[in-house]
Amino acid sequence: MSFTPTYDGSGANLARTADVRDNLDEAIRAAAEFGAEAQLEADKALAQILDPPAEQLGQAYDLLQEVLDARDRDSAEGVHLDNMGNMVNVPRQGSTYSTTVLRFTGTPATVIAITKRSRVPGTTTVFWVPVDEVTIPGGGTIDAPAACTVIGAQEASDATITEIVDSVSGWTGITNVGAAATGDEIEADPVYRRRQKSELSAGGTARAAAIRSKLVALDFVSAAAVIENLDLVTDARGIPGKAYRPVVWPTGLSAAQEQLVIDALYQVTPAGIYVDGTERYTVTDDQGYAQEYGFEYGTQVEIYSVANLTVTSDYPTTGDADVEAAMKVFDNAYTLGSKVLPDDIVDYVRSVVPGIDHIDLRIKFGSAPGASDTVPLYPDVDERPYFDTNVTVNS
Repeated sequence: MSFTPTYDGSGANLARTADVRDNLDEAIRAAAEFGAEAQLEADKALAQILDPPAEQLGQAYDLLQEVLDARDRDSAEGVHLDNMGNMVNVPRQGSTYSTTVLRFTGTPATVIAITKRSRVPGTTTVFWVPVDEVTIPGGGTIDAPAACTVIGAQEASDATITEIVDSVSGWTGITNVGAAATGDEIEADPVYRRRQKSELSAGGTARAAAIRSKLVALDFVSAAAVIENLDLVTDARGIPGKAYRPVVWPTGLSAAQEQLVIDALYQVTPAGIYVDGTERYTVTDDQGYAQEYGFEYGTQVEIYSVANLTVTSDYPTTGDADVEAAMKVFDNAYTLGSKVLPDDIVDYVRSVVPGIDHIDLRIKFGSAPGASDTVPLYPDVDERPYFDTNVTVNS
């Protein structure tokens, strides 16, 4: 019996090359010109005439199956999976650059531009450059964040970036402090597929996690928080009843980027829920009504610190400044709501500044710490901790 392709509510049941050939054979035998005795064996002329169109039709069915599969998230791959993600505003995450901390050594006041490269000796095309322009201070050494010029998971072990490629008068030495944090390759299909499902599932419930996920999916938003008020009256933060306040980081987005934040909120906010925030924008909904949405920027909360050191003869003359600089590099990893753990800070400082036997570190938000301020700090979810001018180092 011939094979009949179908496409209905139960799915697609398409022919393959063998099915097409069987259908052609059956049609030949049913034709009066040939009949049941038609010679269709592989070595016969009639078979050799039927094989090419059967192969071509089979390929056409295969392509049709691939088109249908591309509409199924579990089967879609590559650009087809991208297309599905774009339709639901869940784009694939692109590659990122590896980062590290470079220690620049040289004559004080030497300026090193962001285009000046260094590398691991023996490598040819993988370079590292400072994120911001670097000026070597009076001590002759400074640690500064740097990034790889090649996107993706580029590795560099501790103290291996030692070759200056683009020399600058007064710049005499370079090394990396700790192993590089490797970047990401472009998001693989299996990972991207799972994230699509996760974000769509969360988005359907309009939970705080889903709203936050929608915000951090924007490539210019590095962190976000969603603060809910489930009560019927305004809470202590000033959020009205049955409302939420979205918070994003970093600050200072462009007007176009702020509008994209608002658009993202509009897509996931349930009907009748107020979206609080000082940055206010208007969206026209699909019924033509103007709806106002808002968000707020996260705030920075300064860490006041006192580091009392016990040092050895290996401690450099610039050690106190180096410790302060190391703490200010360490805070690059902080984001909204990051816990400030004294032990982690101490471990990092001792790993980059030689000659330290012990650090008695005291930290506090907003004012000078006392002898008992040696415990972790927990900022609010809309606050980013950082070190600034109130860093005291005693050696």
